Amino acid sequence: MEFVSCLGLISVYFRLTAVLTRNDFGIRCIIAPSFADIFKNNAMQNGMLPVTLPEADCVVLAEDAEAGLDLEVDLEQEVIRRPNGKASIKFTTDPFRRHCLLNGLDDIGLTLQKGASIEAFEERRSAVWPWLDGFGYKGAKIPAGVAAKKTKKSDR
Repeated sequence: MEFVSCLGLISVYFRLTAVLTRNDFGIRCIIAPSFADIFKNNAMQNGMLPVTLPEADCVVLAEDAEAGLDLEVDLEQEVIRRPNGKASIKFTTDPFRRHCLLNGLDDIGLTLQKGASIEAFEERRSAVWPWLDGFGYKGAKIPAGVAAKKTKKSDR
């Protein structure tokens, strides 16, 4: 994982483009003392891990990075491993967001996990309230862009 230390930068630069720009450069984790909520949410939604640590830990990690040392951010264990036997630094992440990042899930992916439940609901809804399906709906998908057949009132 690429490592970037941004002391004070994130509180100003918070829009989605801030996340996407970093993602384009291969940065998957940003470590800082704090993040604006909108940046943190955008980062998580786009597969980037924002790690909040005390400023002293951020400074130590920045020194390691500036010295060209590799740092390993382990989301599963919630730890940042430092080289040469230096002490690892623990961090915490919201369990739901952690699950999503570890499993590559965005909002659509989370919804698709419930596919069987959604289909069961649709079948139950069609059985109980068939008029909600519209005229001519027989449980099959209606192709997009197909013009509806015009009927006269006398044909109904």
